[in-house]
Order: sequence, then C-alpha cells, then structure tokens
Amino acid sequence: MKVQNTRLFNSGVISVGAAFLALIAGAGALLADGERVAPVRDPVVKKECGACHIVYPAALLPAQSWRAMMAGLKDHFGDNAELDEATTRRIADYLVAGAASERKRRIAPAALRITEQPWWTRKHEKRGRVSTRALAKAGAKSKSECKACHEGAEQGVFEDEN
Repeated sequence: MKVQNTRLFNSGVISVGAAFLALIAGAGALLADGERVAPVRDPVVKKECGACHIVYPAALLPAQSWRAMMAGLKDHFGDNAELDEATTRRIADYLVAGAASERKRRIAPAALRITEQPWWTRKHEKRGRVSTRALAKAGAKSKSECKACHEGAEQGVFEDEN
C-alpha cells in the first residue's frame, strides 16, 4: 500500500509541476500590475523587428501607439525602417491585436515609447532603477534596452528577480 501511495503522490506532483511549467511558458510573465504579457510568436514580426532591436511584446503599448508607429516607419526613432506594404500590414495587425488594453492599466495612448508609459515610469523611474549609473552598470546605453536588466524580455519576462 505504501508503494502505491508513493506512486500516486509522485505522479500527482509531476502532473502539477508540468501543468505549472506549461502555464508559465504559454502565458508570458506578469508586469508590475499583474497583467500577463505574451512573447511575440509571429516569425515575420520577430524577423523584421528583431533585425534592429529586441522584439517588444505587443502588450507593452496600446493599439493607437502601434498604429502610429507602423504608419511612421520612414522615421522610426531616427532610422528608416520602411517595409513593403504587406509586411507592414501583417506586423501592424499582429501588434494591434495583442496591444495593451487601455482599461486594464493607465497608459498614454499617443506615446510611441514604452518608456513614456505611466506604468513603466511608476515601475522604474520612481524607484530609481533607470538612473544613468544603473543603466551603465547593466551595460545599457538607454532605457529602451530591456534585456540589460531583464534577460527574458523578448519572452515577456520582466519580473524583478531578473
């Protein structure tokens, strides 16, 4: 009887552990306010956006910001990032579909930079985490280099432990 109970217990622990890992891998991570952030899964978005910078999860900006950004790729933060019409539309559609909900957290719909979002400022600047000294220590040249402090940024992982 003891062997049978041990097997049942072990298989239950393994099942619960596997389910938990699947949930974490599929759902992304939690932002400071508890919102889940899914990593970018579209290969075209990964390829085109990732050619120049990290692939930012769509939920970090509202739809209005993504639309404006994709409409202005000729001057994308000082660079020409223009793409053909079909690729631009595909990326824009993907980002808008996964965009942050204005009802879920305080956001600035017109801001094109993630670092201009009120939730980002609350999480980072008000806690002194992105001072020039802190950025230099992490090896980042700007606040937009999420991977300097958050190794799993492209997978949607932005927890403090990282």
